[in-house]
Amino acid sequence: MIYAAIVGVLLGLDHAPWGIAIPVIVGLVAFKGIIELVIKKNPITGTPSPYVLYVENLQKAEPLTVAPWRGYLVQVMLFGVIVGIATYGLCRLVL
Repeated sequence: MIYAAIVGVLLGLDHAPWGIAIPVIVGLVAFKGIIELVIKKNPITGTPSPYVLYVENLQKAEPLTVAPWRGYLVQVMLFGVIVGIATYGLCRLVL
């Protein structure tokens, strides 16, 4: 979500139109979510991806569902887009 907030701030500071900013935020958040699904370990820090941690926590709480990647992408998209658009709107309003 920090990534989405940074994208929203950058677009808000640039005064990008709503019609461009919203699809850019949605696309970049989706891209980040897909990258987290594909790359299991951060090549720079060596830490596991958020998706790997999500699956591990699901396994501790309940039996693993058939496709946990769907739930993960829904959460990343929902919360990421909300945070990105909110920060974009706040930057447009304030600055």
